[in-house]
Amino acid sequence: MTLALSWAVCPGARAQDVPSLLSTLAEGWRWREVQRDEDPSDFSAVRALPGGRLAVIDGEGLWIWEGATWEARQQSAHLAGTRPSAIVESRHGMVLRGSSGLWLLPNEGSGPAQLIGGDKASPHITIPVRVPGSGSVRVADEAVIKEVGAGGLQPVLTAPPEVGRIYSLFFAPDRTLWCDTDQGIYRHANGRWTHEPLEHEQHLRGRHLTILPVQAGIVFIPAQFSRHSNGLLWDGTSLRHLDDADAAGPLHDAVVSPQGELLVSIGQAGLRLLDRNGHWHTVRRPASVDLAIERMAMTDEGRLAVVTRDGRMLLHDHSSRRWEHYNDFPPGLSPAINVLTPARRGGFWFGTNEGIARFDHGAIQEYHLDAGPDGPPLFGITALQEDRNGHLWVGAGGHMPGALRWDGETWRHEPLPASLGEVSVHAIDRGPDDTLWFTLLSLVEADDAWMGGGVLALREDGWEIQRQQNGDPLGRAYSVTHERDGTAWVGLLGGVGRWTPSGWELLPGPPFSDLNKVFKLFVDSGGTLWAGRDLWSVGVARLPPVGAPRAWQQMQGEVWSRVGAGAIAEHPEGQLWLASDRGLFLARHGVCLEVSTDGVVIEPAFWPLMPDPDGDGLWLGSLGSGLVRLRPDDVSPPRTVARGAALVVPGAGHGVRRVRWRTVDVWASSPAGSMRHRTRVDDGPWSHWSAPGAASEFITHDLRPDASHAVQVESMDAFGNRESRPLSFTFTVPPLPLPTWREPPMLTVFSLLLLSLATLAWVLVRRRRDLRLDARARNDLTARLRELAARLLTTQDEERLAISRDLHDDLGQLLTATCMHLEHATSIPPGDQQDASLSRAHAAAVRSLHSMRSLVARVRPPSIEHMGLEGALRGAVEEFTASTGLEVVTELKLGRIKIPRSAAENIWRILKEALTNVARHADAGRIDVLLEATSEALNLTLTDDGRGFRPGRRPASGVGLLGMRERAESLGGHMTLESEPGAGTRLHVSIPIERDQDHTHEREA
Repeated sequence: MTLALSWAVCPGARAQDVPSLLSTLAEGWRWREVQRDEDPSDFSAVRALPGGRLAVIDGEGLWIWEGATWEARQQSAHLAGTRPSAIVESRHGMVLRGSSGLWLLPNEGSGPAQLIGGDKASPHITIPVRVPGSGSVRVADEAVIKEVGAGGLQPVLTAPPEVGRIYSLFFAPDRTLWCDTDQGIYRHANGRWTHEPLEHEQHLRGRHLTILPVQAGIVFIPAQFSRHSNGLLWDGTSLRHLDDADAAGPLHDAVVSPQGELLVSIGQAGLRLLDRNGHWHTVRRPASVDLAIERMAMTDEGRLAVVTRDGRMLLHDHSSRRWEHYNDFPPGLSPAINVLTPARRGGFWFGTNEGIARFDHGAIQEYHLDAGPDGPPLFGITALQEDRNGHLWVGAGGHMPGALRWDGETWRHEPLPASLGEVSVHAIDRGPDDTLWFTLLSLVEADDAWMGGGVLALREDGWEIQRQQNGDPLGRAYSVTHERDGTAWVGLLGGVGRWTPSGWELLPGPPFSDLNKVFKLFVDSGGTLWAGRDLWSVGVARLPPVGAPRAWQQMQGEVWSRVGAGAIAEHPEGQLWLASDRGLFLARHGVCLEVSTDGVVIEPAFWPLMPDPDGDGLWLGSLGSGLVRLRPDDVSPPRTVARGAALVVPGAGHGVRRVRWRTVDVWASSPAGSMRHRTRVDDGPWSHWSAPGAASEFITHDLRPDASHAVQVESMDAFGNRESRPLSFTFTVPPLPLPTWREPPMLTVFSLLLLSLATLAWVLVRRRRDLRLDARARNDLTARLRELAARLLTTQDEERLAISRDLHDDLGQLLTATCMHLEHATSIPPGDQQDASLSRAHAAAVRSLHSMRSLVARVRPPSIEHMGLEGALRGAVEEFTASTGLEVVTELKLGRIKIPRSAAENIWRILKEALTNVARHADAGRIDVLLEATSEALNLTLTDDGRGFRPGRRPASGVGLLGMRERAESLGGHMTLESEPGAGTRLHVSIPIERDQDHTHEREA
């Protein structure tokens, strides 16, 4: 499949006003579905036209979409439902290349669609391309370039013979013509054809390349991505390969952004993006697109339209995004973010593995990589909090002793109470009374100091060490949070602590699988305490507020089982955010849903999160991709989208309609699994709520015919949010038909009659087909028997002639010599001469005996009778090796299996014939022979390393292969032959062993 675009990098595109496609997709997909009417969408293609328009094909023909309105351009049966590879505007009208050919859709009022090429008369028409700076469109037919005119195709240029057939072409902005041909990449400029050589060119030659302009040059995209073929790039001086090891599969479509970036849709590999520097990137498909993207189009304003395999059309608009991604950090500042906290001067502070920064108005306003010129580097920052004076306190749990304070001008190291030992600050939280609470971890590596650490409160009068009732420090602490009344909660190693003005209360930890550290605590607006085990481990639990039974409840469920909360925050409407290395989750009423990132290209692991200080969004820190902002549309309610209401069956006495819809949940990544529905007809009572994930359709029954009816659908999400305005369908049931033959009794009779006729016709057709097959089989068998009989007579005559020749030329001469020597001996007196004649006669007689035995052995292998099959085969191989000098490696696995005499003799003859064929034709150096006997069959495999041949093109003369096949088939077996030029040949013969035959007993070795 070759693809082309109706749009190239055009001078009128406001590229400077359009953001980078790579940054747009990295910041998140923002889709809306486009429908032409209320019926279910069945779009098959979309292509971009100048002026921001889209040419769209559906089941009714070609339409022009201009952002809000649809204009019927060509309603033709030839176009409906096709998937054209190109739609190009010319001065004569639209030129469309589809599977049915090349079509010209004349300008309005100029006539119907015309088939101008690509049919049986000219099947090799390429995709059409526009010549820059003109309204002409050209194609290639074999090696001829033709221009699309009002009357058809007119030749304008012919390529020389060395170019070969042209598969695709493209005109660069300077009108240089680029072609993908049988012989590689050619370009035509100033009347000259130039071949552009390339390493591994054979992998791309004639591959139907798609040629497109990008920022980095001109790119050549193959129709099939593979290890050797990921595209080419012409940078103005030479061609080079584009390496993309992750892409493999067929190319569905490709588009170029106004900024010159290339987006391709490749089979199962998904979406790949070629940036302005010629490097490939992975683009995650949006969650709302669960099928492969078949067609894409990019307008000159930067809008991306796609058509999916199920016929939906979606539009991506970069101007409105749900997810925003910020990773343009200064050098040295790590993108691995550990903590977020609001800043009084605006925006918020964030701490990373290397450095801290303040973010405001969409950019970093200030950052620090170390605590002043003489201070320590800010490494592994885990705690940030401003005090009542706006000073920023900084801690690095497990890395830096003590705490740092930044007053806006200078850094100060704040020592902690010496009685706590060498400790670091892991977390800081400010209470309602502006007291700062610090959780501490010991930096001492000794085993007995593992529990070291503590909790500090910084009040107006200084540090206050928090102690248990027995006076001991609280020990190693991780997280700290506060309720509205000032109550403090601290996550400890194996439990939690609750502080009130009356003192500390130690409580058992949540019921995680092991009583490990309580990494994160959070108190929601209702007073419920939430605990997360840690960032990388699964486990979330809640403790009811004071006044309710104080017992931990671990959250259970399919989604909860994947959540390990490293950070927790609350949405103003009561939903709870939870972040972990597995993504972002939303919980309410005990139900947890995964929040879809909508294909945003970010590190999926989140650690800190914080409600937006300046709005209703949410800020998250990624563990490797920088800052991410979620701009929610509306948590509630869900929305129900119509998918159409269609007549199913017009019945007698009632009409039946199927109503279908689709529910959109802006948060859940799998809304179909959590949505519930209910319906009602004609303002009647509502049905019961469906089970979560039930089918989104409703079938009406027994409605009054010839009357208008309405069906309402209401959706509810997993949190109990219901949409504010139910979806309504209005339709009319067809009137009740009156013909008497449609009454149920007559319908039954007609149905039975039709069924009987159909059955009879089916039987007759099957019978006629079986008779034809039987006659054909008999004819084939008769022809084969005649051929076998003729071949048998010929073989017998040849064998008799060979035996006669051997008897005459060899045995006859030896017997004649014997007689002559005997006659001479009887004619002379006894003595030395007589003895010599007798000796010569004896020698001739011995040679005659040997010749006779050799002749008999050719006719019947007596060695099988005396030596067994194994000995006979080894003897045949040794004889072959001695006569040809070829190396033969033999492996015999016969065991104690009793082999029938007929099978043994035929295997022996097949092996000899196969060895003879190898010696005559294969030009081999080595032959491997494997003979294996099982209780079911005798299997012979012979492999050589010769030159091989194509089995479908082997010579028809000779009876060697045919004779071997017939020997095997005569015993109920089969023979297969595998070969490729230069790869040798493999022969396999299998003959079944029947237990009631006479057997040849193998001798023990």
